[in-house]
Amino acid sequence: MARRAPRKAYGEFSEDGSEFIVREPKLPAPWVNFLTNEEYCAVISHTGGGYSFYRDPKTDRILYWVGRDLWRDRPGRYVFVRDMESGEFFSITWQPLMKKLDRFETRVGLGYQVITSEFMGIEGSITYFVARSDPCEIWRVTLRNRSGRRRRLRVFSYLEWMLGDNVEMNFHNIAILYNRAWFDRRANAIFARKTLLFGQAVYEQLPVYDNPLIAFIGSSERVTGWDCHKHVFLGLYNDENNPESVARGSCNQSICEGNEAIGVLQHDITLPPGGEHTIYFVVGEVEEEDRARRLIGRYAKPEAAEAELEEVKRIWRDRTERVKIDTPERDFNIFFNRWAKYQLYICNYWSRSPSYYHEGQGGRGYRDSCQDAQSILPIDPEHARKKLLKITSLIRRDGTCAPGWSDTYGPFPQKQYKDHPTWLTPAVAAYVKETGDV
Repeated sequence: MARRAPRKAYGEFSEDGSEFIVREPKLPAPWVNFLTNEEYCAVISHTGGGYSFYRDPKTDRILYWVGRDLWRDRPGRYVFVRDMESGEFFSITWQPLMKKLDRFETRVGLGYQVITSEFMGIEGSITYFVARSDPCEIWRVTLRNRSGRRRRLRVFSYLEWMLGDNVEMNFHNIAILYNRAWFDRRANAIFARKTLLFGQAVYEQLPVYDNPLIAFIGSSERVTGWDCHKHVFLGLYNDENNPESVARGSCNQSICEGNEAIGVLQHDITLPPGGEHTIYFVVGEVEEEDRARRLIGRYAKPEAAEAELEEVKRIWRDRTERVKIDTPERDFNIFFNRWAKYQLYICNYWSRSPSYYHEGQGGRGYRDSCQDAQSILPIDPEHARKKLLKITSLIRRDGTCAPGWSDTYGPFPQKQYKDHPTWLTPAVAAYVKETGDV
């Protein structure tokens, strides 16, 4: 019988080990989860901070986030809730307002994340997850009235767009000149992209181009207001922890042309005593606007979103069921049987590039990927084989190898490090020993 560990200072595993529960928003450092389908990835902290990208965290960054934001853990994916009678408001994720909440809890799951809080009789809960095979994430936002009286609420989504190469970290004031964001009534959504000024870049050395990708945030509810311009919504000299429009109680219907772009959708909800209501937000990036409309139309439907969430949970359960141990230490069993495998998959999908620490430098490394393929062999030999075949394609005609690759621009052009060629041989040998596939 495994021993149950005492309750920890910052959180503990759920009874079945499928979630890690955090009950204190002020951790020593952000607790980060990776919600991904190997094409689209949402990096998210225990308080909703982080960013999303499509294919590559450097070249196709969707949401804004830079390395200096590590300890601020901002910006991120937020939902503000305002009581329209009292004027009081809070953010379900604690960040960015950081108000004292009556209750806070984050459940870090395999492929999903649930953040729940309560403030002045209103409980808010957001479940974040990424669709299995589409480049989008879904936010399921549920509000419950615990106050015993009728409540009239206004809800605001909030995110910040980056819309392309993270060169913006060094040339922010120039890169935002190419931002365009607008509300589309037919789609009930905000669309955003980067476009060139007068058909050309201001500085040729900047990797800013007419981005063929279009980002979006849509909703299952009728939108009663919106904002696409950061400074219009927040107010001059304000930041996310003091949003002027939320304090005032309404959006401004702003668009963004050549400035810092955001995605704010406003919704009005009335809850009777004990009542609850759920809104589904869909965020993503695709090549064509028509596909964006289809994805919003699909995942904004409650039945489709709920079915997708259950499938995401099932897939990750199945992946982590293979190869188990049983020791007297319950937490060690849970960590090895579920979470170490989850980590192996995330590393295999994206190497070390998308994180709060490497900060999305882009691509996948040759050496890291050899190690990742070897590590995942016992639980997913087919994935290891696919990874090894990709790695071998990086070998050049002169016998050297590219030091890595990106899904957007191919093999890295730089010279290899001297130890790079040594890593493929033991990885292939391990694969043959494990599978007998020669």
